[in-house]
Amino acid sequence: MSKSNGKPPPKRELVIVAAKIPRGIVSRLDRAAGNSWDTRNTVIRSILEQYLTGQLVRADNAPLEFSESIGLP
Repeated sequence: MSKSNGKPPPKRELVIVAAKIPRGIVSRLDRAAGNSWDTRNTVIRSILEQYLTGQLVRADNAPLEFSESIGLP
């Protein structure tokens, strides 16, 4: 991957991945990640890895079901 210069990577370096993610998670990830592509990608990758592997938990420490949405700080 090329180094970030504040711009998205070239299309030739992108891979299409499809996943159904609750809308609430996506909007909160977008707000949490800010404007930096490096920060955005790091936050999104980390949260999605945890969510899709079942490691992400709610504030009351209950495991998330894939059908549930969550509230991120």
